[in-house]
Amino acid sequence: MMLSTVTDCSRAVHPFAPASTSARGRSGSFLRFGAPRFNEDFIRVHRCDDHGVTHDLSLYYRIYHPSLMNSQESPPLIVLHGGPSLPSSYLYPIVQHMPTSRSIIFYDQIGCGQSSQPADEQLYSIEKAVSDLKELVRSLGINKFHILGHSFGGVVAYEYAKSSLEDDEQHQNCLSLTLSNTPANMVLSHEESGRLVQSINEEFMLENSTAVLPVSRIVNDRFRKRHECRTENAPEPLVTAI
Repeated sequence: MMLSTVTDCSRAVHPFAPASTSARGRSGSFLRFGAPRFNEDFIRVHRCDDHGVTHDLSLYYRIYHPSLMNSQESPPLIVLHGGPSLPSSYLYPIVQHMPTSRSIIFYDQIGCGQSSQPADEQLYSIEKAVSDLKELVRSLGINKFHILGHSFGGVVAYEYAKSSLEDDEQHQNCLSLTLSNTPANMVLSHEESGRLVQSINEEFMLENSTAVLPVSRIVNDRFRKRHECRTENAPEPLVTAI
């Protein structure tokens, strides 16, 4: 089961950064000439392993329309990418379809993209991902904002919103929560994905009993077109991210 919903949340100097990165971050252009400008930088986050050892990690973020970060009329939007393992870059085209009156913040979750990618599995959990998001909000000094979580990012966004409701100082900060293609139950989602893949595999074998091409590649392509991204060819930002 996938969720696509909008919720009112009010109710319910970094050692890993490139040498050229200033305290205000770097800036650049997006995708093509004339596209919006952005600032990018890193913050430091801390994660503990099961032995209580603290690890300093690098969290990469990018802000489009950064001059509007403190807008009272149009508070910024924080976007959480899916995966886990994908970088946030496949969601950058959202900027082209949003009003220019609002800052849009993307970041690569730990283990993804330009952020630190520790090999120790003890350093990964939903709780730690939520803590990273809280640290990003604190570091950027954001008082009011909206959140958009895509796929797995929606899980982290939901858990963030839920924990914020239990915090008197934070629960008024998140103005809205949008979940896009977010699984309501991860176990059920994986089971159903497996069933659909098996169904397509059986379908293909009935059609091509003497097939010599790699069956898994064809089955996965059909699965993508039917259930993940219903375009003939996967969009370039998604291909690059994968």
